[in-house]
Amino acid sequence: MENFSPLARAEEAKRRRDLVGEVDALVGGHRGLTEAPWYPSRPGDQLLVTLEASGTAPGSTELYEVVDGGGNGMGLRLVEVSPKGASGGWYAGPPELYGAATPFPAPTPPNPSSRPARSHCP
Repeated sequence: MENFSPLARAEEAKRRRDLVGEVDALVGGHRGLTEAPWYPSRPGDQLLVTLEASGTAPGSTELYEVVDGGGNGMGLRLVEVSPKGASGGWYAGPPELYGAATPFPAPTPPNPSSRPARSHCP
């Protein structure tokens, strides 16, 4: 299992009911991530996301740039999506931040005046 991801190793340990192995896999994965030479991200770093084709959705790639979030840490800015016209940019935050229409509208909160009044018993 040496070449498997930390999550795959943790799941395998969980299947064997090996709590120590599961925790070791997760802690080791975290350590490997935070000790990587590219961690943490810095403004100007680029991230390339490749999405495989599935069903009726074609494969696509999205290129992002790490930007300073202005006191809120780092953010991602969508640079390019290919093929042209493919939907993308979800990793850059809510679509309204970069001008795209959201395919999943937020639910409308209930109108407080339409709720029945609560009875208060002494």
